[in-house]
Amino acid sequence: MAETPEDLIAELEQKNIKHTLDEIIWIGRDAQGKVVWLENGDSQKGLTHILTKRKGFAGRQVASEDIADLILAAVTKGNLIGYQGQEFPRLVFAVIFKGKQQFVAVSISTNGYIVGANPADPSRIRKISNG
Repeated sequence: MAETPEDLIAELEQKNIKHTLDEIIWIGRDAQGKVVWLENGDSQKGLTHILTKRKGFAGRQVASEDIADLILAAVTKGNLIGYQGQEFPRLVFAVIFKGKQQFVAVSISTNGYIVGANPADPSRIRKISNG
């Protein structure tokens, strides 16, 4: 039987992981089995923060109303291909979204909360080394 969002929220609660139930937009599991979720947030974190950078997503033909779904697809179904940034590197996922290859850089806190995300420039991704 597939896990429901309620199952995943119950797991957060059982582990005493801070979250704001009424603010959760989506919740899922990443490829390593960790619970990850996106909340509305504020100007510093979450979807509100991400939408301040929506112009970059628009440049990749991703509508504002699709950004949360793109991030969900990236972290739960995408392939982790590398990192972006130096001081606070974001994980970069490659995912097919609405028929188009997208590269999305995502900051995920240690507890699984999605802090931020932006479209990643493939030429600036530091690839994960396999050796």
